[in-house]
Amino acid sequence: MLDEGLLKSLSGHLSELQRVLFRSIIATLITSVAAFCFATPLFKLLMRPYSSFTQHQSVIIQSLDPSETFSISMQIALIVGLVLASPIIIRELWWFVSPGLKQKERRYISSAFLFGLLLFAAGVMMAYSVVLPVSLRFFWDYSLGLGVTPAWSIDNYFNFVLTTLLAFGIAFELPIVTTLLTYMHILTAEMLSKGRRYAIFAIVALAAILTPDMISLALMAAPMLGLYELAIVLSKWVGRRQTVLDATETS
Repeated sequence: MLDEGLLKSLSGHLSELQRVLFRSIIATLITSVAAFCFATPLFKLLMRPYSSFTQHQSVIIQSLDPSETFSISMQIALIVGLVLASPIIIRELWWFVSPGLKQKERRYISSAFLFGLLLFAAGVMMAYSVVLPVSLRFFWDYSLGLGVTPAWSIDNYFNFVLTTLLAFGIAFELPIVTTLLTYMHILTAEMLSKGRRYAIFAIVALAAILTPDMISLALMAAPMLGLYELAIVLSKWVGRRQTVLDATETS
């Protein structure tokens, strides 16, 4: 049987985890409701990649279901609300896990959170400003070249846009993931360098899974290869840093 003290400790951790999850859900609901109040400008913002090359044409995006536009607005509000609530969610999770970490581990993980948010934002911005206009224009012109008039539905369009934005945000987390794995002694810079050929294959495969089309695949794979090289540099830095710290602690 489990020790009574262990059971109390486990019960306390579960109760605290429940409070963390509850506060995170409440924060997400509040920010999602606030985002829904700005559904119209958010909707127009996500329509810009489409309107940038169709504004002088008579073809407009279509809604094929009475509730489709409202459902898309709700979906957008939920995603934006989750993004807005992410600092609160991260803070809650940090308060939950930080007591069990060493000071050095707290410093590394807090830095990883910060740079992870910045890299995610960079991936989303690249997808919005570069990938979406290029890929949408390509498919539009390709259809016209075949004599087919594009008539995209709003549901398919926003699924394409949101999937692309999320995929690039996740893909840009590669340096942070590899750096943390290096810190945990699961990866080394030497392993990353020797596995470059396999990494290229894995990056292309991952881009194929995350992106909805070949254009986005190519536009994602190129920066991910650059991020992989950055991950090698960061892993070397972390490895050298750990060697110095270990030598200091030993002496």
